[in-house]
Amino acid sequence: MIINNINDLISFREVKIPEIEVLALRDLENFINKKFKLVKKDTLKGSFEGIFERIGHSRNIPLQFSVNENYVERLCIIDPFLCDECYYIVKRGDRDPPTESDCRECGFSRLPDSIGNFRHLNELLIYSGVDHGFIYLPETIGNLKDLQKLVLWGIPLEILPESLGNLRSLRSLYIILCKLKKIPDNIFRYMEDLKLLQISHSEIKVIPKTIGALYKLEYLIINSSKLEDLPSSIKTLAKLKHLYLNNNKFNNLPWNSINLTSLEVLDLQNNDNLHIPDFFDFLLKAKQIQLKK
Repeated sequence: MIINNINDLISFREVKIPEIEVLALRDLENFINKKFKLVKKDTLKGSFEGIFERIGHSRNIPLQFSVNENYVERLCIIDPFLCDECYYIVKRGDRDPPTESDCRECGFSRLPDSIGNFRHLNELLIYSGVDHGFIYLPETIGNLKDLQKLVLWGIPLEILPESLGNLRSLRSLYIILCKLKKIPDNIFRYMEDLKLLQISHSEIKVIPKTIGALYKLEYLIINSSKLEDLPSSIKTLAKLKHLYLNNNKFNNLPWNSINLTSLEVLDLQNNDNLHIPDFFDFLLKAKQIQLKK
């Protein structure tokens, strides 16, 4: 189907994508009441920090995507939680970001089920700088079989959908400033290609044992959260190079289960009640592993 200024809601160059993806784009626009912009592929490439820096917090184009081989390949949703009126009030510095009671027009409670229509989506980035309400990610997100990078930044999300465990092609998963309290037990069981997992500024206290199934994991970053322990199953993470556990609530760790085979950096800073045993400290020095404590 040819896309070209459908209902004056979508404004970008003419591209050809499947009708099922057109419907999903329309649903997103209706749910969020914002407009899409087609952008060059290079605009949505690179680290997510760079992506947000380049495309910024534009109120005119908070929904952006790129196309490759006639499919939506990358999708970025920026700051969907403020209505235009509240956005400009905050931007001028007249007041702090609004709470849910301040503006009934702000935010949305869920993404549409049709988000799962993007069967060839490679990267999905959802970013918000507003801390109110909660968002629901539909189970259909598990239909994104080709998804390799998922970034959830600043969206108020308490629990992940269990279907996220169906994303077997996922290589990078970032969950940052999302109020996350719980991770479903089996969510990591089939993410065999995951190389980077970052969960920062969350409320989680426990990591599921299935994290041991992430055999290709190289970067594990779980910091600024409320973790009290790690499962012994982490001993199977033989390819782990960087382990960041700083700013948590650890009293102890399964020292014998921390796989040192490939480890290069271990960050345990700001765990005030955590004591590192002498034998473990000796092993780190012997293997020339950088310890931050």
